[in-house]
Amino acid sequence: MSYWEFSSEDLPATEKDNAFRHVYSTIANMDIQPRQGPSPLIKVNSQLLPELNVHKVTMSSHSSQRTHSQAAQENSELMSLIIPIDGRMNVTLGINTTISCMPGDGLLMPNDAVYQVQTNETLSIAVTTVPIEVIYPRVRDLESCFLKRITRESTPELSLLLNYATSLAQFRNSLSQTTASVTTQHIYDLITLIAGSRIEESMLAKQRGAKAARFKLIKQDIDNHITDNDLSINHVAFRNGVSPQYIRSMFHDLGTKFSDYVNEMRLQLAYTQLCNSSYHHLSISELALNTGFDNLSWFNRLFKKRFGLSPSEVRVHQIDLL
Repeated sequence: MSYWEFSSEDLPATEKDNAFRHVYSTIANMDIQPRQGPSPLIKVNSQLLPELNVHKVTMSSHSSQRTHSQAAQENSELMSLIIPIDGRMNVTLGINTTISCMPGDGLLMPNDAVYQVQTNETLSIAVTTVPIEVIYPRVRDLESCFLKRITRESTPELSLLLNYATSLAQFRNSLSQTTASVTTQHIYDLITLIAGSRIEESMLAKQRGAKAARFKLIKQDIDNHITDNDLSINHVAFRNGVSPQYIRSMFHDLGTKFSDYVNEMRLQLAYTQLCNSSYHHLSISELALNTGFDNLSWFNRLFKKRFGLSPSEVRVHQIDLL
């Protein structure tokens, strides 16, 4: 539990532009460009709790974007609720879809979303980040809430959350474990209400058959690309014409995660190749790379945890049997 802040106001004039373009770009994992003025403003107040991060961010007029490569670096298990405090925030998705959020409106998005932001004035926003797996079971269809404007008029809980989040983001005193836990649960409840107020009843029984067929195709796509080092949920979603959140929800229903499924398929392939004399000419590192792992130590740890033996031990044992 910790409070953190950063402000370009504390820097010499000669360093303000660099802080805006590069320092905050690295923090936010986005490409950011100021749109006017020689000394752009960036100010961040953050409260970082174990299962909740809350930020108040103030930025002068700017344009920013999160690219596919940057999105791939984000934690796909997190989602954020963004609420403009003052000023309009225009968020562009893809080529032709722009969401315009006025002060007090909200926008729910997964942290690995690809988007652009444009502002024509200094803008302050509240950003509340929580684990998807906490909110997902509480609503009927979380995915339908993502990347859609939630209006303050239709969802009064937004005002409650905005006041709560901005106060928490700027609270410099340490929180006890009990207070942090209670605060986190209150915010979870508010986000659940906000998501729930946007959900329409759906015919779940009719959707099950189509969803099962789609999931079969998605698993086949994963299996076809299992040796690709850059295999990601975003790539699979793009090839199948669905969102990463849709795929994530499918695996969630099975009690697992996309990354766990990919690791299991790769480990099974590696084990098969270790036991096949046709692959004995490959080193362990070459075999790991060929089965989709780009980190040898990570491969070794996962393998031993899964099979109880290291890759080298499996290979030696297999050779002894020949």
